[in-house]
Amino acid sequence: MDALLLTKRQAAFALGISVRSVEYLLAKRQLEARQLGRRKLVTRRSVERLARADVVRIAPPKPHEAVRPQEPVR
Repeated sequence: MDALLLTKRQAAFALGISVRSVEYLLAKRQLEARQLGRRKLVTRRSVERLARADVVRIAPPKPHEAVRPQEPVR
């Protein structure tokens, strides 16, 4: 019998993405999770639904500030 709940690492492996991307998708509510004690486990159903989706948007978080190169000292 397949597990109904997956760890973030298992979900990332199943989707072929990083654990950080799984955390991002959880934050954006594109993946569902259940709290089990202190652990947050991803539902297999939401992983399968995301895998079947035509378009999955995984954008990295925006940086707080752009780094500008300093001008050389003359």
